[in-house]
Amino acid sequence: MNIFTTINNVKGMAVAASKLDQLISNQALEQAPMGIVLSDGNQQILWCNPTLGQQLGIAEKKLIGQNTEVLSAHLHPTEQPDIYRVNNQQNIWLKSVKCCIQDEQGQVLNSNYFIDVSETIDLSKQNQDLEAQLADNIPTDKLTGLLNRKSLLNALERQVSRSRRYSNPLSVIIVRLHHWQASHDDSAATINDALTAIAFDLRDQMRWVDLIGRTDDQEFTLILPETASDDASHLAEKIRKRLLDLSHPDKPEMQLKISLKAGVTSWRKGDDIRLLYARALEAAESAEQEENKNIITL
Repeated sequence: MNIFTTINNVKGMAVAASKLDQLISNQALEQAPMGIVLSDGNQQILWCNPTLGQQLGIAEKKLIGQNTEVLSAHLHPTEQPDIYRVNNQQNIWLKSVKCCIQDEQGQVLNSNYFIDVSETIDLSKQNQDLEAQLADNIPTDKLTGLLNRKSLLNALERQVSRSRRYSNPLSVIIVRLHHWQASHDDSAATINDALTAIAFDLRDQMRWVDLIGRTDDQEFTLILPETASDDASHLAEKIRKRLLDLSHPDKPEMQLKISLKAGVTSWRKGDDIRLLYARALEAAESAEQEENKNIITL
């Protein structure tokens, strides 16, 4: 066999190998488990694979030749970047990944891959539901260790039932953080430092029969059994004065100046938990709106 024959054989093998590579590439794209769209610089769809048609519920041939905007009719954007929900399909979620490629003539093409992330999204939602259920079953606030809103309102309902039965006095104080600052402009101090310090001081002043909880981001509610309205108002004023100059329980070097607004009310004959708590909230909101008053009693 002469050299020319050998060269021709090698060329033939190279051409065959090139055709084989192209065949394999085409089959790989056609059978890819993700949707694929190729478009030109004018956003005209040149090609898409069958998987995309299956994902969108439309024959892929109907997309070829159309503008890529046609895809938006089938894909609903979500709060997560590049994640789309397929319209009319509540449980199908696709992640879009875009890049540019060049064809054999050097033309730049836009390539868009749609990856099915439905299982990942579903697992994430299940985790969120489990976390919510767990939070419902935890009686305390994570930051302060006080009762959370649900637990405190359950406790208040029991106390209201007791007052309705025996006519015992019962008062509620709602305390809201109005303003705070760290002495000497301590830049390391945060709102969580202020809330933690308030919680510690409130807990320190309560009797063993009293209940206290964090019922909103910057709100604390005190339940005071066997306490009349006047006594509850005096306690609210005492708390307000104490917090004007407060040391952080875990950081003694951190001095905090905290101003509060508070609403006070007491159980009245005929009150259920809804009426009592609504009146306490009204008192707290009135105090927040008053410039010259820090505590409102209703």
